[in-house]
Amino acid sequence: MQPRSGQPDRGRILQALMHALMRAPCFFDRAVNDARPLSTHRSHPAHASAHDCFLRLMTPFSPDSFIVADVVPSPNFDERKGGRRPDMILLHYTGMQSGDAALKALTTAASKVSSHYVVFEDGRIVQCVPEARRAWHAGESSWAGETDINSCSIGIEIVNPGHEFGYPDFPLRQTAAVISLCKSIIVRRGPISGDRILAHSDVAAAKYVPGLA
Repeated sequence: MQPRSGQPDRGRILQALMHALMRAPCFFDRAVNDARPLSTHRSHPAHASAHDCFLRLMTPFSPDSFIVADVVPSPNFDERKGGRRPDMILLHYTGMQSGDAALKALTTAASKVSSHYVVFEDGRIVQCVPEARRAWHAGESSWAGETDINSCSIGIEIVNPGHEFGYPDFPLRQTAAVISLCKSIIVRRGPISGDRILAHSDVAAAKYVPGLA
C-alpha cells in the first residue's frame, strides 16, 4: 500500500529504524548467526494454471531460517527470471483488518499475490514462499533501472491495517522481528546493501493502492 498525499509513510520510518539498528551492535545474535543454507498486486505469469497452483499448494518446504515460527505454503510463486539471486529486501504492510485475513489472501490461489514472509504484531514470523523462488508481491514497480522487482527481491509483509483502518504504530516486538529477519536474510543471501532494503512505496508505480501492499 502506498501513502496518501500528506500522510507519513510509516514504512519509511520503520525502514529508517531498521537501518539504524542494523548498524548498531547486534542484540539479535541468533538471527545474525543463522547462516544455514537451506497486495492485491498481480504479477503472476499468465501460464500459471489453477492446477499448477493446487500442486504447489500441496508441496511443503523447510523454512529458510530457524527464526520462522510456521510455514504456510502459498501456491502463488514461480522461478526467478534468469536464475536471479535476490539482492533486495522489500518491505510492505498488509493493509487489511487482521493478520489472519492477510495470510489467507497471500496463500489463496485466486488472489494471485504472495510474499516470502509475514510478520505478525506479536513477532511471529510465517514463511509462505521459499526464498529461492519468485513471490508475487511487488506488482508494477521499478528501481535503479530494474523492472522485474519480484525476481531480485525477498518480500516481507508486516501485519498492519494501514490507512484504511487507523494505521496503528508497529509494536516493538514486531519491529524487532522484522530486523532479525532482515539480518538473517543478509547473512545468508548477502551482501545486500542498505540502499536495497526498501519500502514498497520506493519502487511502486502507483501512488496509492488499497489492499495488500
